[in-house]
Amino acid sequence: MDERIGEFLKALEKELEGLSEEERNEALAYYREYLNDAYDEGKDMDEIFLGMGTPEKVAGMIKAELNIARMQENPGLKSFVKASGSAFRVVTRPLYIFLLSVTIFLSYCMVALFYAGAFLFCLAGFVSLMVILYEAFSMPARFLLEIAGTVGMGLLTAGVFLLFCIM
Repeated sequence: MDERIGEFLKALEKELEGLSEEERNEALAYYREYLNDAYDEGKDMDEIFLGMGTPEKVAGMIKAELNIARMQENPGLKSFVKASGSAFRVVTRPLYIFLLSVTIFLSYCMVALFYAGAFLFCLAGFVSLMVILYEAFSMPARFLLEIAGTVGMGLLTAGVFLLFCIM
């Protein structure tokens, strides 16, 4: 017997822990017989394992089939919810992982954009203050009120940009 068969069956047994002993033994006996027959017939075991999937996936399918059988024997809302939950769990786990990674990536992008925006607003406040002060002090000295107003506008503009930066 190929040692990969034993490893697969051990992993499958671990994944089937929530089932009754009879159901677990029946499933393990089926897969043990299936894999041993394939090995005895000389089939490519890599191809067999690739076609079956991981023990987690196989266990999920077994649990889904058992819950569907229970639902057919005892129809009701509780049986339906349990059967559909176990069936969708196998299908939606990769989708869940993908959506979680996309959400995390987008969250980091949003944080980076906020930091970049804050930096740009701070830079804009500093640059606008410098430009307006340059314009104010390039005016002739006789326009004292205009110079004071221009400096005031520069401080106000810089303050507004810094306020956006803090937000």
